[in-house]
Amino acid sequence: MQIPQITVEELKRMQTEQEPFTLIDVREIDEWNFCHIEKSESMPLSKINTWADTLDPETHYVFMCHHGARSMQAAMIARSRGVERVTNLAGGIDAWSRRIDSSVSCY
Repeated sequence: MQIPQITVEELKRMQTEQEPFTLIDVREIDEWNFCHIEKSESMPLSKINTWADTLDPETHYVFMCHHGARSMQAAMIARSRGVERVTNLAGGIDAWSRRIDSSVSCY
C-alpha cells in the first residue's frame, strides 16, 4: 500500500493557501504537550483503535509524528479502514522545527 508523503515545505504551503486538511499528530500526549504544530490534533498511535473508525472518509488527513515512521503506520491503518485521502509528513515535527519554525522545540 503506497502512502503519499509531503515535505514540511509543502505542508507550510498548504497551510498558507488554506487548503482543506486535518493535521493529526500521532505522537504521545507528553510529546505533543512539549511541542506541536499549531492546529494539529493529538491522536496518539497507541490509541488508534479508539479513534481510527471516527475518521471521515471524505476528509484529507495529513499524519505526522517525530520523524515520520509512526505517522506512516497510522496513515496505513487509516487507509486500510477506508480513508483514501491520507498523506504522511516526511521528517515530522523534527523537520518542521529545523526548516520551517525554529520556535517549535526539537527533542
